[in-house]
Amino acid sequence: MSQARVLVAPDKLKGSLSSEEAARALGRGLASTGALVSLLSLADGGEGTLDVLANAARAKGATVEVVSVQVAGPLGARVSSCFAFLQEERRAILESARAIGLALVPASERDPLRASSRGLGELALAAIERGAREVWIGLGGTATTDGGTGFARAFGARFQDDRGEELAEGGGSLERIAKCDLSRVDLRGARLVALADVRNPLLGARGAARTYGPQKGASPDAVAQLERGLAKLAYLVDPALSRRVGSGAAGGLGFGLAAFARAELAEGAARVASALELDASLSGKDLVVTGEGALDRTTFEGKVVHHVLARARALGVRAAVVAGKTDAGTRQRTLDLGVASVLTLEDLAQGSHERAVSEAASLLERAGAELGRSLST
Repeated sequence: MSQARVLVAPDKLKGSLSSEEAARALGRGLASTGALVSLLSLADGGEGTLDVLANAARAKGATVEVVSVQVAGPLGARVSSCFAFLQEERRAILESARAIGLALVPASERDPLRASSRGLGELALAAIERGAREVWIGLGGTATTDGGTGFARAFGARFQDDRGEELAEGGGSLERIAKCDLSRVDLRGARLVALADVRNPLLGARGAARTYGPQKGASPDAVAQLERGLAKLAYLVDPALSRRVGSGAAGGLGFGLAAFARAELAEGAARVASALELDASLSGKDLVVTGEGALDRTTFEGKVVHHVLARARALGVRAAVVAGKTDAGTRQRTLDLGVASVLTLEDLAQGSHERAVSEAASLLERAGAELGRSLST
C-alpha cells in the first residue's frame, strides 16, 4: 500500500504555539504512522504573519533582515518594534500587534478612546525610509479604535474640529472631527497592502467599535462614542469605503489605510496563502490537515482554516481540522463542509482547557498520529 501524502498547513494556536511549532508537532504525529508529510505554516494578517512570511522567504533563499525600531505604543509610551525587510523584493512585512498591540497594554490601562495607531505609521515610515517599495501590514491584535487616524498622523495628516483645533489622538475625539487635511501625506511612492484577518465593516452591529471595542476595554458608553466618531470620520472621508469587507479590521485600520494611504485592502489568509503557494503544495496530496486555537464562528470570516478548507475542496483534497477547542455547532458546520475529521486538544485532554494549552505540542502530535492511522484504515 502506498504511503499517504499529507500537507500540514495550520495557523498558530494563540497563547500556545506558533504556526511553525503547530505544524511540526502535527507532522511528527503523522510521520510516525508512515505518512509522507509536508509542512506549510500559514497566517491571516494577525500575530505571527511576519514570522511566517519571513521564514518562507528565507527558505527560498531570499535575504531577510529584521529591523528594530522604537515607535509610539498605543498610549504614547515608546515601545520596541520591528519589521522584516525582504531585500531583493524591497518589501517590508509589518504586524500591527508589534507596535500598537493590545498585549502591549496592561488590562487595567486599556483605553480605546485614547489609544492611537500612530506607532504603526512610524513603523511603516521607517520601512519606507529603509527602502521598501511595498509594505505589507498585518492588521490583527490592536489596542486601537481610531480609524487609522493615528497612522495617518505619522505621515503628516491633520484632523481638526470645527474651530480648526487639532483633535486629540485616539478614537474618543473623532466625534468632533470636521476637517481632514492630507496635503502633507507623502508615501514616497511606496505601495501599501493591508492584510485583514476579519471581514467586518467599519460601522454597525458587526463594526469595529461594537464588535471589538469591549475586548479593548471600552465600556458601553465608550463603544457608543467610538461608533459616533467612526461614523463621523466615514461620512467626512469616504462613506462607501466604510461598508467594504475588512474596513473594520483593527479598530478601523482597514478603513484608514485604504482612505489615507491608498492601501490595497486584502483578505489576509488568502494573500498569505497565495504568497506561500498553498495550491501548489496541495497538489497531489491525499489529505491536508489545518488548525487553529479556537474553531468558532470567526473561523468562517477570513481565517486560515476556512481558506485552506475552501482551497482543498476546490482542488479535490480531503481535509481534517485540529483545533484547541470548538463547540458543537461549529464542529457540525465544519463537518458539513465535507471535512473528514475535526479533533480538538480539549477532547484529547479529557476536557481540560489547562492541559490543552500547556501540553499543546504533545496533544497535537497525538492528534496527528490519530489522523495518520485513520488514513490506513
